[in-house]
Amino acid sequence: MGKIKWDAKFDYQYMDNYKILNAAFKKNGIQKVPDVDKLIKARYQDNLEFCQWIKKYHDLHDSGEEYDGMGARGNK
Repeated sequence: MGKIKWDAKFDYQYMDNYKILNAAFKKNGIQKVPDVDKLIKARYQDNLEFCQWIKKYHDLHDSGEEYDGMGARGNK
């Protein structure tokens, strides 16, 4: 999370963030490759479809256990 540019305002900054997203997908075995060119343009429909896909993926793969982010990072 420390690599993400939260205040990205330019296309090259968005691209850096999407490279991080793609690397995370690849690391976790997720086959979907988001269409970065569409998402960078920040059109409502493209972003909505991507968010709907993320939600569906989560619903299919969620174990139902509560997530402990601090514990996962070792910051108990």
